[in-house]
Amino acid sequence: MTRAVLLIHGFATDASDFINLMPYLEKLYNEVSNKNLPGHGLKNHLKEFKTEETFLFVMKEFDVLKKKYDSVDIIGFSLGGALAAYIASHQEVKKLVLLAPSNEYFNLQSMTSRVRYFLDYLLAHFSHHNDVLSKQKELLINDRKAVHLLVKQLMPNYNLRSFKTFKKIIKCCNEGLDIINSKTLLIWGDCDQLVPYSSIEYVSRYCQDFSIKIIPRMSHLILNATGHRKVINLIVDFLK
Repeated sequence: MTRAVLLIHGFATDASDFINLMPYLEKLYNEVSNKNLPGHGLKNHLKEFKTEETFLFVMKEFDVLKKKYDSVDIIGFSLGGALAAYIASHQEVKKLVLLAPSNEYFNLQSMTSRVRYFLDYLLAHFSHHNDVLSKQKELLINDRKAVHLLVKQLMPNYNLRSFKTFKKIIKCCNEGLDIINSKTLLIWGDCDQLVPYSSIEYVSRYCQDFSIKIIPRMSHLILNATGHRKVINLIVDFLK
């Protein structure tokens, strides 16, 4: 039985979102499709990021794989997660992995998690619990990575038009979302700076067969953060 997987990255990032996962997927599938969305990539600066073109692109990529292989899985991150869920609710998708899908965004509870972990850190500092201290350092490293991405990649390319397009795509995904029959894995980090847990709950209401994995101290950069191997292991075990 031949298998393929379609990867859909996040808003204002590119196919490198999946760079750490790719070696594992290449061992599982006959083909791994990992392309930049319209207007994305270092040289595009979101100029060609448009609603209709984005939907046409992902649906075409899925159709190409569906015609060539017996089954197709989809892995979507952030914006890509919302698009992946939309496709799976309208097409025959074998397995679906949604990484912090941004069907809802602006995580107002993110700071609450950080305050809780900071209090844990203070207690650990005085009681010399090195395990907690090292985990807190991981969180700080992941936050620095997120800030670096914001300053180096998102801010130079960001404009009001592209954000309006993002909002419109999410609205279309939510309004068009239907029952998802695919076996589904939803993964979310409890220190996600952008996507709230309510987004996971929202999508899961449409899923017939799903599991949710919450990763402690994990930021939005779920596949490129320190400690990403635990996420990769969850994905690979699910896809096997």
